[in-house]
Amino acid sequence: MKEWQPTEVGDGTEARSPVVVLIPIFNDWESFVELVPRLDAALARRGLIADILVVDDGSTIEPPDGLPGEGPDAIRRIEVLSLRRNLGHQRAIAIGLAYAEDRLGCETVVVMDGDGEDAPDDVPRLLERLGEEGGRKIVFAERTRGKKK
Repeated sequence: MKEWQPTEVGDGTEARSPVVVLIPIFNDWESFVELVPRLDAALARRGLIADILVVDDGSTIEPPDGLPGEGPDAIRRIEVLSLRRNLGHQRAIAIGLAYAEDRLGCETVVVMDGDGEDAPDDVPRLLERLGEEGGRKIVFAERTRGKKK
């Protein structure tokens, strides 16, 4: 497991975030590097704090060093759970959920693709809707496709 720490994490005594954003990745680290600051900004605009759990689904390309970069506001921690081989998107998510439940002690998990298809601004909206439901329902977003001409 590789772990990145934001540049300013205080004295190390702060608890884990109640929100974990789970992102499965297979080799597309470039998209992930672009996603992190956008997600950080979307969370910060709403005053939210989150940890990121990346499930590396057997990538053959090494993850980059130095994430999340300069001065993240809302992302406190990025952890990478590396799988030994590619198991596929859905299994990687299932393993990540089991890991989050067992090891991270979070209250909420948001599953998000790391390839740029999921909008970072949707994460705060999903969390807001979860709050409206009293945290008692599963909240999900459905991708829509534009109409064909």
